[in-house]
Amino acid sequence: MTSFNHNPDASPGHDPPRMDGRAEVDGLIDRLERERGLWEQLHALASRQQQLLDPDNAGPAEALMSLRRRLIEQIAALRNGLEHHRARWERVCQEADPSRRQQVDATVAAIERMRGEIMVFDRQMAQRAGQLRGEALSELQRVDRGGRLTRAYAAPPPKPASAYTDHRG
Repeated sequence: MTSFNHNPDASPGHDPPRMDGRAEVDGLIDRLERERGLWEQLHALASRQQQLLDPDNAGPAEALMSLRRRLIEQIAALRNGLEHHRARWERVCQEADPSRRQQVDATVAAIERMRGEIMVFDRQMAQRAGQLRGEALSELQRVDRGGRLTRAYAAPPPKPASAYTDHRG
């Protein structure tokens, strides 16, 4: 998981309150489950986003990206609160009930799976967006060639008046 410096559970300049192993595992599982829920929402939005690549109508994709950004901010905030759990996890893990450790492992595995799938979706989206840009560029170049053709049929510009003046007239 990514490391963050801010811990919303701690007062500025103070360590979070000490918890016994059971309470610590419960707090960790609660945070991980909330994070997992956010990742599930993000995963669903990433899946929907793949269907919204319409170069003629970017509004729905932009709204979806805004939702994704908000979810990512919430995930980052939750991860900030996980720092104190991470620092003591080895000790707490020794004291925790095996079923609770398995719950933590399963939740972390689900989060990592969704994170990986979202990254695959996003790579595919970036490739598709690049293809659409390339198609748009090709279309523009084709139109530009057509523009040169139409300019070829335009009336020639007027010839400049001769600078030579006949002294008779």
